[in-house]
Amino acid sequence: MKRWPAIRNAFFLVVVIALLLVSVRVTGAGRVTPLSGALQEALNPFKGSMYWVGGQVYNLTAYPLQLVHATAQNRLLKQQVTSLRNQVYALEEYKSEALRLENIMNYHPVYAASYGRLVAGVTGRNPGNWFQTLTINRGSKDHVAPNMPVVTTAGLVGRVLYVTAHTATVLLITDPRSGVGAMVLETRVPGIVEGVNAGTGDVRLANVPIIQNVQQGQTVVTSGTGSIFPRGIPIGTITRVTNEPAGLFKTATVLPFADLNRLDEVIVLVPRG
Repeated sequence: MKRWPAIRNAFFLVVVIALLLVSVRVTGAGRVTPLSGALQEALNPFKGSMYWVGGQVYNLTAYPLQLVHATAQNRLLKQQVTSLRNQVYALEEYKSEALRLENIMNYHPVYAASYGRLVAGVTGRNPGNWFQTLTINRGSKDHVAPNMPVVTTAGLVGRVLYVTAHTATVLLITDPRSGVGAMVLETRVPGIVEGVNAGTGDVRLANVPIIQNVQQGQTVVTSGTGSIFPRGIPIGTITRVTNEPAGLFKTATVLPFADLNRLDEVIVLVPRG
C-alpha cells in the first residue's frame, strides 16, 4: 500500500508531461514561445523515460488483445484442418468405391454367355463362430434364387442360401456346410473345396487321391461338376499340402482369392433364360 502514492504521482506526472508536449506541438506555425522552449529544455532529460513508460503501457494493453486474436485464429485453423481432412477421407472412399464398381462392370468371365451379372451390396454378416453367411440387398424381386453362385472380380464367394423379396443370405465357402466341386488348374486334379471352421475362415481342398501331384502355389478353380457352380471360377491358391491319417487322400489348405472378411459388393451369377 505504501507504493501506491508514488505510482499515482508518477502517473500524473506522465499525463502532465504528455499534455505539455501536445501544447508545444500545436503552438503556431513553426514558432516556439519562450515558455515552450523552456519546457522542452526542462523535459528533454525525461523524454526517454516517458517513451519507455508509454511503450510498457502499450504492451500491457495490446498483448492480451493479441493473445485473444491468436487463440481465435488457431481455433479457426484447427477447424479448417479437420474439415479438409474429412474431405480427403470422403474423396478416398469415393475413389475406392468407383474403382470397385469399375472392376465389376469390366468383369467378363468365360461363362458370361450363360450367366448374367447382378451387383449386390453387402448389408450384414453373421458374426458367429459356427456359420459364415452374408446378407445382400437383392432378393426374389431381382430374380435371385437359392443356389445361385456369388463371386467377386477376384474369385468365388459362395452361393445363395435362401431369399426374401428384397434380400438374400449367402453361404460363404468358408462355412463348414459349404462344398464346392473343384480342381487344380495346372494338373486338373479333382477335389472338394470345403470350409473347415467358420471361426478361423479356413478352406481346404479335400478328397485328393494320394498319388496325385498337388503342390504349394497351385491354383484351385471350380470344376463345373454338379449344377450350382460353372466351370473355371477362381477359388484360391494352395498354401500347404498334408497327407490324411488313413493314407489314401491328401488335403490342401487353400487361401481364397476373394477377401471374404472385407466385402462391400458382390456379384450374383443369374442363369440366362
